[in-house]
Amino acid sequence: MSLKLKRKDTSEVWRHFTKKAGNFNIATCKYCASDISRGGKNAVHKGFTTSNMWAHVKRFHLDEIKKCDEGNIGDAGLSKTLTQSTIPKIFSNYSVCDIKHPYAKEITQLIAEEI
Repeated sequence: MSLKLKRKDTSEVWRHFTKKAGNFNIATCKYCASDISRGGKNAVHKGFTTSNMWAHVKRFHLDEIKKCDEGNIGDAGLSKTLTQSTIPKIFSNYSVCDIKHPYAKEITQLIAEEI
């Protein structure tokens, strides 16, 4: 039995891009409508990255990033500072299931099998 939780898009770069409908490995720039690759054609969801998206906005839309960031997060979108994640922060990236939801039942079953 496998269980997949849906992860929210948390990178600040998503303020400058949209996901291309029907093609999950492409993001479209909100400023110039360029299609930017999020990973290889065979990449699974975990394999998608935001590196190409960051490179694009830093190279072509630096002024827009600065305008967007003013008053919100400073230059957080321009300089990525690595910090150790906390457990609450990690779990805040996942949606919570209702106890009657099939995922909740599957989780309960998996825990019962381990006990």
